[in-house]
Amino acid sequence: MILNVDPLNLFPLNVILSGDGFDGLLWYQCANWAQNLNHGGAIGSTRIIDGNTVFPRVSLSQSQSGGSDYIKIFGYHSGSVDWSSFNIVLTQDASLSFARATMALAVGSALDDISTKPNDSAFSSSVGPVTCDLGDSFALWIRRTLTGGTDHGQYVNTVIQLQSV
Repeated sequence: MILNVDPLNLFPLNVILSGDGFDGLLWYQCANWAQNLNHGGAIGSTRIIDGNTVFPRVSLSQSQSGGSDYIKIFGYHSGSVDWSSFNIVLTQDASLSFARATMALAVGSALDDISTKPNDSAFSSSVGPVTCDLGDSFALWIRRTLTGGTDHGQYVNTVIQLQSV
């Protein structure tokens, strides 16, 4: 049963991060992870692992009104083999299972925050080419856009993959 009370969390828009073929790829939260005006900054110490939800759950008021929000994550190269340049691609957008939700990507910088994130025109379904040396990291912004409405989704997944160029 779903109660019609705000701020009830209605559904997660989960982001599945994949790096098959990219030895040693680890995903991390940004240092300022809270969803506020300070979100972003340098790479944080908290790993994003399978089963972690990247975006917070959507409340009833967010679902009804719609809008966009942003999350900054980092890919870290902890492997022992050089990667060639790669693209970062949305291989499954949330809209495939829930038409009101879409995702888009943009490459960020090591220290940008919500006020200095890439412009909306820089976000798309594929970004790159990107390079990342051994022991280095790359910043990735993810934009979640939800069109307002009353229907609800459950376990809406988005898959983001690294693909060799």
